Amino acid sequence: MDSPVLSSRPSSPESDKLSIAPKGFPLAIASIGERLIVTQLKGSDTNKQRLIGMGLIPGVEIQVVSNQAGALVLAIADCRIGLSLGMTQKIIVTPYALAS
Repeated sequence: MDSPVLSSRPSSPESDKLSIAPKGFPLAIASIGERLIVTQLKGSDTNKQRLIGMGLIPGVEIQVVSNQAGALVLAIADCRIGLSLGMTQKIIVTPYALAS
Protein backbone atom coordinates (compact mmCIF):
# COMPACT_ATOMS: atom_id res chain seq x y z
CA MET A 1 0.00 0.00 0.00
CA ASP A 2 1.50 3.29 -1.09
CA SER A 3 1.38 6.20 1.28
CA PRO A 4 1.80 9.85 0.34
CA VAL A 5 5.18 11.45 0.74
CA LEU A 6 4.93 13.78 3.72
CA SER A 7 7.00 16.86 4.33
CA SER A 8 7.86 18.20 7.76
CA ARG A 9 8.01 21.74 6.36
CA PRO A 10 5.03 23.83 5.33
CA SER A 11 4.47 24.21 1.62
CA SER A 12 5.82 27.32 -0.07
CA PRO A 13 5.70 28.50 -3.69
CA GLU A 14 9.38 27.56 -4.09
CA SER A 15 8.94 24.03 -2.72
CA ASP A 16 5.81 23.53 -4.86
CA LYS A 17 7.98 24.01 -7.97
CA LEU A 18 10.11 21.02 -6.91
CA SER A 19 7.23 18.57 -6.42
CA ILE A 20 4.62 17.49 -8.96
CA ALA A 21 3.00 14.44 -7.33
CA PRO A 22 2.11 13.38 -3.78
CA LYS A 23 3.18 9.70 -4.10
CA GLY A 24 6.30 7.85 -5.02
CA PHE A 25 9.34 6.02 -3.71
CA PRO A 26 13.05 6.82 -3.31
CA LEU A 27 15.12 6.33 -6.45
CA ALA A 28 17.58 4.27 -4.36
CA ILE A 29 15.27 1.23 -4.49
CA ALA A 30 14.64 1.29 -8.24
CA SER A 31 15.53 -1.72 -10.38
CA ILE A 32 17.91 -1.83 -13.34
CA GLY A 33 16.11 -0.99 -16.59
CA GLU A 34 13.17 0.66 -14.82
CA ARG A 35 11.76 3.80 -16.49
CA LEU A 36 10.71 6.43 -13.97
CA ILE A 37 9.46 9.99 -13.67
CA VAL A 38 11.05 12.28 -11.08
CA THR A 39 8.24 13.66 -8.88
CA GLN A 40 10.01 15.35 -5.96
CA LEU A 41 13.43 16.46 -4.76
CA LYS A 42 14.18 16.40 -1.04
CA GLY A 43 17.08 17.71 1.00
CA SER A 44 18.75 21.08 1.35
CA ASP A 45 18.37 23.83 -1.23
CA THR A 46 22.02 23.27 -2.20
CA ASN A 47 21.38 19.58 -2.92
CA LYS A 48 18.20 20.39 -4.86
CA GLN A 49 20.05 22.93 -7.01
CA ARG A 50 22.82 20.41 -7.64
CA LEU A 51 20.29 17.80 -8.80
CA ILE A 52 18.48 20.34 -10.96
CA GLY A 53 21.81 21.29 -12.53
CA MET A 54 22.27 17.63 -13.52
CA GLY A 55 18.87 17.60 -15.21
CA LEU A 56 16.93 15.87 -12.44
CA ILE A 57 13.86 18.06 -12.31
CA PRO A 58 10.29 17.03 -11.47
CA GLY A 59 8.61 15.65 -14.57
CA VAL A 60 11.75 14.38 -16.31
CA GLU A 61 11.90 10.75 -17.46
CA ILE A 62 14.91 8.71 -16.32
CA GLN A 63 16.03 5.11 -16.68
CA VAL A 64 18.17 3.13 -14.25
CA VAL A 65 21.25 1.77 -16.05
CA SER A 66 23.06 0.33 -13.02
CA ASN A 67 22.30 -0.09 -9.32
CA GLN A 68 25.14 -1.00 -6.96
CA ALA A 69 23.63 -1.03 -3.44
CA GLY A 70 21.72 2.19 -4.10
CA ALA A 71 24.48 4.03 -5.98
CA LEU A 72 22.98 4.46 -9.44
CA VAL A 73 23.94 5.24 -12.99
CA LEU A 74 20.97 6.94 -14.69
CA ALA A 75 20.09 7.69 -18.28
CA ILE A 76 18.53 11.12 -18.81
CA ALA A 77 17.91 11.57 -22.53
CA ASP A 78 21.34 10.89 -24.13
CA CYS A 79 23.33 11.53 -20.93
CA ARG A 80 24.49 9.21 -18.16
CA ILE A 81 25.05 10.38 -14.59
CA GLY A 82 26.18 8.60 -11.44
CA LEU A 83 24.67 9.31 -8.03
CA SER A 84 25.56 8.12 -4.53
CA LEU A 85 23.15 6.26 -2.28
CA GLY A 86 22.61 9.42 -0.22
CA MET A 87 21.59 11.45 -3.26
CA THR A 88 19.32 8.72 -4.67
CA GLN A 89 17.42 8.64 -1.36
CA LYS A 90 16.54 12.34 -1.85
CA ILE A 91 14.91 11.79 -5.27
CA ILE A 92 11.31 10.61 -5.24
CA VAL A 93 10.06 8.87 -8.38
CA THR A 94 7.04 7.07 -9.80
CA PRO A 95 7.00 4.38 -12.49
CA TYR A 96 6.70 5.81 -16.00
CA ALA A 97 3.53 3.82 -16.73
CA LEU A 98 1.72 5.32 -13.71
CA ALA A 99 2.77 8.88 -14.57
CA SER A 100 1.45 8.72 -18.16
